[in-house]
Amino acid sequence: MADQVASSSSTKILETARVSKPSAAQEEDVDALFEELEGNEMNDFDLGGFREKRMEQLRAEVQKATMMRDSNYGKLTEMKVEKDVIAAMANAPRSVLHFFHRDFRRCKIMDRHLEKLAAKHFDTLFIRAEVSNVPFLVNKMEVKVLPCVIGFAGGISKMKIIGFEELEGGDNFSTASLELTMLQCEVLNPTPGKDPMRLLAAGMAAASSTNRNARRGIRGRADDDDDELDLYD
Repeated sequence: MADQVASSSSTKILETARVSKPSAAQEEDVDALFEELEGNEMNDFDLGGFREKRMEQLRAEVQKATMMRDSNYGKLTEMKVEKDVIAAMANAPRSVLHFFHRDFRRCKIMDRHLEKLAAKHFDTLFIRAEVSNVPFLVNKMEVKVLPCVIGFAGGISKMKIIGFEELEGGDNFSTASLELTMLQCEVLNPTPGKDPMRLLAAGMAAASSTNRNARRGIRGRADDDDDELDLYD
């Protein structure tokens, strides 16, 4: 199996690390986006409180996703300082760490697949670290063959992929096969989070659709009333 679980003594990562809160600037950006959304014509309708509830839900989702985006989620990020790697992974509910060497062809192949997965699985942190920059982790994780990809959930190692031998297709393995391995090891969320801008766009589209339907219903009732009045003229 590609998922080789290391002992718990060597896989717990910086339990005391704290998750940073979104900055004031980030919160202002989100507020500005919602002010624009709240300022459109849909505000003429309450829809039984549905709009307000949906706005609050969407706001929470976007704030969370924005914080994650600004913390290197949604992309494969190279980190060169070992303590930064450890802290980032300790703060992440799910994370994937690729130990690589710049001159190794297979490491570049792995990077291409990880970049695709990082963009899709927005709520999993994807990091790459050159082995020369993270000697403590290389020793702790017993990294001896490259590429080496280790997946974590809650700071605990859940998966270890060494080279390509255990990936179907060897050098030609598919992103889907790598994704399946990570899903089976619970390193990836089966229902991945979305980019904050996509969340907001989807929310605005849904709100606009609800607004249009509401207006159609009101216009329909008004037209019916007019027809009834006309019959009595």
